[in-house]
Amino acid sequence: MVDNTPDLITRWNRQLRLVFANKAFERKLGLSMEGLLDKTNNELGLPEEFVVPYLISLRKAFETGEIVEHFSNSYHADGHTYFHYRLTPEKNANGEVETVLAIARDITEIKKAEIDLKESRDLLQSILDNSFIAMSVLKAVRNKSGSMLDFEIRLTNKELDRETGREDLVGKLYAEEFPGIRASGVFDVMLRVMETGKAEGLEYYYNFEGFNKWYSCMFVKMDDGLLATNMDISERKHAEEYVRKSEEQLRLFVTASSDLIYKMSANWDKMYALQSDSFLLKSDLPAIRWLDHYIPADERKKVQKAIDSAISGKKLFELEHRILLSDGTVGWANSRAIPVLNADGEILEWFGVASDITARKLSENERDKNYLLLQQSEEVANTGTWDYDLLSKAFTWSDGMYRLFDLEKDKLISPNIYQKYAHEDSCEIAERITSYMEQGNADFEEMLKIEVNDKIKVLRLKATVIRDQKGNPVRLIGVDVDVTASQQAEERLRRLETEQQLEIFRVTLRAQEEERRRISESLHNGLGQLLYGIKINVTYINRKKAIDDPEEYDRSKRFTEELITNAIKESRNISHELMPATLEQFGLSSAIDDVAEQLNGTIQFHCAYAGLGTRLEKYLELAVFRTVQELMLNVVKHAQATEAQVSIAVENDTISIVVWDNGTGINEMEDTKKGIGLSSIRSKIKLLNGTVKIKSTIGTGTEVIIKIPIGAFR
Repeated sequence: MVDNTPDLITRWNRQLRLVFANKAFERKLGLSMEGLLDKTNNELGLPEEFVVPYLISLRKAFETGEIVEHFSNSYHADGHTYFHYRLTPEKNANGEVETVLAIARDITEIKKAEIDLKESRDLLQSILDNSFIAMSVLKAVRNKSGSMLDFEIRLTNKELDRETGREDLVGKLYAEEFPGIRASGVFDVMLRVMETGKAEGLEYYYNFEGFNKWYSCMFVKMDDGLLATNMDISERKHAEEYVRKSEEQLRLFVTASSDLIYKMSANWDKMYALQSDSFLLKSDLPAIRWLDHYIPADERKKVQKAIDSAISGKKLFELEHRILLSDGTVGWANSRAIPVLNADGEILEWFGVASDITARKLSENERDKNYLLLQQSEEVANTGTWDYDLLSKAFTWSDGMYRLFDLEKDKLISPNIYQKYAHEDSCEIAERITSYMEQGNADFEEMLKIEVNDKIKVLRLKATVIRDQKGNPVRLIGVDVDVTASQQAEERLRRLETEQQLEIFRVTLRAQEEERRRISESLHNGLGQLLYGIKINVTYINRKKAIDDPEEYDRSKRFTEELITNAIKESRNISHELMPATLEQFGLSSAIDDVAEQLNGTIQFHCAYAGLGTRLEKYLELAVFRTVQELMLNVVKHAQATEAQVSIAVENDTISIVVWDNGTGINEMEDTKKGIGLSSIRSKIKLLNGTVKIKSTIGTGTEVIIKIPIGAFR
């Protein structure tokens, strides 16, 4: 076991000679056990500064019989080595010390840590005592749950005592003595440093406890506390205020130092970089030819021309140009250089700065594309956009806005321009728009009529409020759309619809009048004449006639009965035309067949049906019946045909009606002028959202195709 420990273990007899050594001791001296036994310290070749104190401690252990602690160190090329010895006397049965067991441990690392710690403490103490910065060491104060309550002041330096006018701060609570640190936010920083372990600092204006000064503080975590530093920077702050008054000089300095700073030879042949941490540099060459390394080949002619002009005029060189960046891509740079002249006015060299403006150029290109797109969109849509800054009261128009008002571009405008151009019908609306814009606290949408160069335009305005992070309105963004054309189109559509409704009303009235006229003719020419004939013949039917001339009486009676039979038949026909009983009882196909049977004579009607197994709505069946009936009557009256076909089919929620004849054909324009016939049918079908198509050639017959949607009527 003793051979496995790194400690040096030895045993010495009363003659102070070595009687035992473990492997660690052998390795330390580089000798085997045979070469070590019975040797004294001097004979082992140990350093003299080690041997003398060690022998004193060894003799003391033999003499006193008590354990002796011994420390030693030796210096060598790699530094000091420190050992701790524990000398333990070993006694015989008579209590006499026969040998001493020595255990030596290398405590070099521990000793160095102690030395470093002492040096750190001494350094900290020195800093605290001699620093011109106010410093303190603070210990965290927590409640039972571990939450931070305050900091106990453990140590202060003279500068802090002088700054606060206090020498009794040690042992006090920091936030109790200086309550303003909570209101100023300093205490929050202290808590954050304790939580994260990351040092933090801040500059703050402290106007509590009568200080009224600017301070720069830094907090560093130390164990369960903080090292706090505070420095009065009021003078520096005043100096910064003074520096801010030299804004132009500061701007030039910041601009020059933020990019590539370089020195150029008099003829621009060589460039020397004064600041190499740049977007531009690709190598560490001390002097390079600028044009060859950084300017694209197709750009060099333009750059060289600007260089020649600056050299010949001994003036500032300034140019925006494309450039080869450090990552191998092509970007943009803004280069500026000032010539340095000698007493004779000759150029010695140039000092300049190159700024990376690639992002700006890309942004400008994107802005230009968006602006062009906006222009094109505004021109196509006849719109304009605007931006009203509620803080500066700046009212900005796009090109489209100037075009809407027919004004020259960039003419100064204000929100009350809407009132200036408002039509007399829209003055109140224009005032409302101006009020909305000046208040700027709500979105709005309005329709405004304006007068521009004796022309009336209708604008639709829509605006949205843009707010800052606190919710305060800062801008109004708006769009004006010229809706004049759509308004006029809507007005024309309304007039057209009114005219169409009026025309439908007129056609309906004409159809009703025609129906009344036809019924009147039927009553007058048919039933009326029959009744008149009956009246005349009734005068011949009396008792005297029966006695005087029985034969004439019988003939008159038979004729009268015949007239009455015809009158009844004519009455039924008229009743059937008004409301066919067959349609009511048996449906559309039976009613059409009845009409065909009545009209069959010189014209033969052939009827075909499909999809009529299910009855339609009553009014729809009646409308189809009347339409087909009228078409069939037109064939009889006007077509001079010998054959006609009627087809009615219901398929896919559509009623299809086809009436064909082989007659002389029709002149549709002539029929329209008469105001009856097909125009009446068109009006009826239009009311049912249907369509009418006529195929007719003079001399070859006519085909009328009607389609009526029935999905909307179910």
